[in-house]
Amino acid sequence: MLNIIVGRTGSGKSGKCITEFNAYIQTHRSLNSSAYFFVPEQYTMLTERRLLDFQKKENFKIQGLIGHEVLNFKRFSYRILSMYGGAAELPLSECGKIMMLTSLLESLSGQLRYFTMLSERPAEIARLLSLLEEFGKYGVTWKLLGTLETGDPYLNRKIGDLSLIFQEYERMKSGRYTDENDIFEKMLTQIQQVEFFRNRRVWIDSFTGFTNRELELISIMLRQCSQVTITLCTDLEGEPAFECTDRTFRLLQELAKQNHVPCNVTNLSADPQSNRYKYQNASIFFLEQNLPKVRVTQQQATAEIVLAECSGPYEEVMRCAERIRALHDNQEIGYRHIAVALRNVEVYDVMIKALFKKYGIPFYIDDKKTLDNNPLIKTILSILSIISEDWQVKDVLECIKSGILNFGGDADQIENYILLKGLRGRRQWKRESEENCALFFNEIDALTASLSNCKNVKEVCIALCLFFNKWEFRQTMENIALNFQDSYYPELSDEYSRIWNIAMEVIEQIVLFLGTRPVHGAADAAGKILKLLSAGFSQYKIGFLPSVLDSVQIMNIERSRSAEIKALFLLGANEGVLPAYFVDDGLLRDNERELLKKFNITLADDSEMKASKENYYIYITLSLPSDILEISWPLEDISGNEMKPSPVILRKIKTLFPQISIERHLPEERHTAVCNSDLDIKITPNTNNRLLDLRGIFHTTVSKIESYYKCPFSFLMSYGLRLKPREEAALQMYDLGTVMHGIIDEASEFLFHLPENIDLAQCGEIVDSVYDKVASQMRFAGTEFTKREAHALNRIKKYAAAAFYNLKKQIDAGKFTPCGFEVPFDFTEHSLLKPIVLQPERKMPFLEKISVTGRIDRYDVMEEDGKKFVRIIDYKSSPVSLSEQELQAGIKMQLITYLNAVIDSYPEGSAVPGGALYFKFGDDITTAKSHISCAVNPEREKQFMMNGFVLDDRRVLEGMTGGRETGIIGGRLLSGGGISFSNSKMLKSDEEFRNMKQYAYENIRKAATQITEGNYPIAPSPCADPTPCKYCSMRPICANCMDS
Repeated sequence: MLNIIVGRTGSGKSGKCITEFNAYIQTHRSLNSSAYFFVPEQYTMLTERRLLDFQKKENFKIQGLIGHEVLNFKRFSYRILSMYGGAAELPLSECGKIMMLTSLLESLSGQLRYFTMLSERPAEIARLLSLLEEFGKYGVTWKLLGTLETGDPYLNRKIGDLSLIFQEYERMKSGRYTDENDIFEKMLTQIQQVEFFRNRRVWIDSFTGFTNRELELISIMLRQCSQVTITLCTDLEGEPAFECTDRTFRLLQELAKQNHVPCNVTNLSADPQSNRYKYQNASIFFLEQNLPKVRVTQQQATAEIVLAECSGPYEEVMRCAERIRALHDNQEIGYRHIAVALRNVEVYDVMIKALFKKYGIPFYIDDKKTLDNNPLIKTILSILSIISEDWQVKDVLECIKSGILNFGGDADQIENYILLKGLRGRRQWKRESEENCALFFNEIDALTASLSNCKNVKEVCIALCLFFNKWEFRQTMENIALNFQDSYYPELSDEYSRIWNIAMEVIEQIVLFLGTRPVHGAADAAGKILKLLSAGFSQYKIGFLPSVLDSVQIMNIERSRSAEIKALFLLGANEGVLPAYFVDDGLLRDNERELLKKFNITLADDSEMKASKENYYIYITLSLPSDILEISWPLEDISGNEMKPSPVILRKIKTLFPQISIERHLPEERHTAVCNSDLDIKITPNTNNRLLDLRGIFHTTVSKIESYYKCPFSFLMSYGLRLKPREEAALQMYDLGTVMHGIIDEASEFLFHLPENIDLAQCGEIVDSVYDKVASQMRFAGTEFTKREAHALNRIKKYAAAAFYNLKKQIDAGKFTPCGFEVPFDFTEHSLLKPIVLQPERKMPFLEKISVTGRIDRYDVMEEDGKKFVRIIDYKSSPVSLSEQELQAGIKMQLITYLNAVIDSYPEGSAVPGGALYFKFGDDITTAKSHISCAVNPEREKQFMMNGFVLDDRRVLEGMTGGRETGIIGGRLLSGGGISFSNSKMLKSDEEFRNMKQYAYENIRKAATQITEGNYPIAPSPCADPTPCKYCSMRPICANCMDS
């Protein structure tokens, strides 16, 4: 008899099975009447615990599962073969399958019509293996594939190749190796022969669907068992989210019909209140009852369902950790009753480990971990990359920083030295004399020499193992594992103790199946073994058991079936993540799978069904907790890319609870919270004076003051402790702007001697003539550039020529005359302009006066009606704007301060503001797609349009444009004599310029006082765009940016 129990979440499906199972084993102790409880692999331990807890609660006389078992299908298959035989062949690991496939693809290369050259692409081989295993699980044989004629020539070639590959794969395994599909098939044969399930009972719980092979097993159970009970999460009302389980329900009914077995259906959700007992909170129960299909709405607000919007993943995890501690400490909810659900656990893995440790929260990540970040794996792969890719910097640094190869030196210092020297390529490394670098080179070069003598893959593997033995890789991993045993991360001890055996297993499988594959030279040998090892390692995932019972479970939403969860935190509820997008990128496309169904070949879910399952997973997750549900999402990822909340989840919750509000944990809120002890930093007077060398006169620059207003903490690190980014010989993006600036400065000397009708080609010649001088003065002078870097520098010349050409046109168009380039205003004798000297807000022991100095890129003057109109020009290599709000916030005072430094150098009243403008060097020069052509056109001129502030005076506008409509400042003269500006905020009156001067000077005074008092809170300015944190070099040591 087949008994199907259906019901929504919390309706008691699993509880009914546990009750029936325990009742059965109390009265059936004979081995011939054993009971079996089948669940997915990840739920076996949880189900066993629930069964035993139930026995203890009910005070059963006989407690335990002796003679009865909780199993998954995989473990059951091995159990049957161990009892009745049939597992004589060697088990083939996932890595072994990859190596076997690679070998057979090489042997079949001349016979394949579709999958040609596949043996050279490890990632494609892994996808092919996945498809072959799918064939096995769904009972598709190579003979069946070989007889297919689909009518599609393209698909026929693909199916023909798959049949040939599948046949050869089965032949190579036959009699020597076995895999899970073979074991499952042998198990089916054995249980039919011995009638294993005769008179036994079976419960199958928590499955969404079954493969064809699993359905065949259930079919055997139906014919032999006295009763089979299967649970499915559905209410049988045709909800789209339950399509996957409804389809399974129909398959089971058909299976019972085929085997002439009566089928009884128990719908626990027939009564809408059937699952009310699970939910302690009415709002959570209301949510479950109206998901996935919204039926009614709840008008009153609810405190138990929370929506939270965070600035980034780090803030999101921190908020989650704070709430978990609050629930545990204040509401006394045990950690084991709290869960964190995510769609992509790996995105949050590192942040969860760091922050949960900080908050003292025990946790268990219920997800299998790849080996990508294990130091042993990274060391092995990076060594091979060094040899095959000719000593690229990224490979060398990854090898050194992994910590497995210990040369006695500090890895960070060695890294700094390599970057400073720009070491790349074997030729440069061979000349290097620094002790640690020379030792590293000699060891890797010795391995290179060994590989160059190898004739085949087996010899390469032997040479590698000898190298591993010399450097004691195995002992190193064992020592690391021992160190982690008593740490906060016991799972790392488990991982490190297993990783050496995994590495050796992969190498053994390579030798077994591909040992005779020829190699030609060290680079070829390293390259081939690198691809094979990468493919082999990619097949391994490590799972862990929880180290303590009372711990928060971190789980993927596909595995979210935990019982007794009171509080659930759903993180990362973003568009494209929940529900996830699926790309049709399999070796068999969705339309091809659909076509195969016409020939009675049913395979795994296509993209459409996977997308349908997403709604099912969302329903299961949202209805999991009994008391509290908190959903959060970040507005940007860890790289700063914008993200949006999931419209599906947000729409459902907002529709059900119209009164619900969204908590916002955004940067502005944290910026103002400088009273936080972690963010409020104050330096004692003596220390502060030593750091900044305060001696009564406060010497500063506008750039320093702006830096303080952008973030006081960053100012302290940069100008107090004098921290700076490490120097790298490689060409950086900011170098391009520096080169551009230098070229324009040098070329400006020619401006006074050039005719008005100069063309772009002539400007290019001037740029070429000054380039070498400029480049020789740069930080990277003498560095050997890559082709890409050389191309970037060559491209800068074109930008500089176009910028210089337009700069010359702008000067020729008006009446303003350049009076100086790179003009300093300071105390030096040759300075024509004097520094700005201000009185402080209040006099202090170390603050009697404030002296502001600087260097002006260019200033122009126009004499009109007995007045000198002063225009300040500041060169910028990237887009920049100027607003009064930014000036008042203190983050953009440079132009106004420089303007007044020039005006104050003239007799009082003789000079007035004309303009304070930025000149941008065309398109963003750091963008790879940017390109300056030699063509001259009006659209191109708009790229060089200046922006900033201009005096609202007709004489000034005519003086800048020559009375013509140009793209110089975005303004034009109207026929009636008025002024029209594309940006009216650029126009400022005399009084507004005076007010802006006062803003700037007051900000300088306030900053000087705060700095002298030693106040350096971590408080990035909310007015800056982009935020100061985005490109701050102090992120790794800042409490506000720990996600870095």
